[in-house]
Amino acid sequence: MVTLVSLIGFYAAPAVLSGDTIDGVPFSDTWETLLAEARVQERQCGDDTYAAGPPLTWNDHLGAAA
Repeated sequence: MVTLVSLIGFYAAPAVLSGDTIDGVPFSDTWETLLAEARVQERQCGDDTYAAGPPLTWNDHLGAAA
């Protein structure tokens, strides 16, 4: 999941900064919603099963660093 978050964060940055929207919804809200929806589902990767993840929360220190 960390990889997914990293990729979304990396590729979404220009859209978030530019104010891009998807169907009138700010892109930043859209990817956060999609990621949150994906995290609540148990996942299978090969023979490994991963439990659903907890909700995401904002980290002020990481936000300031970004």
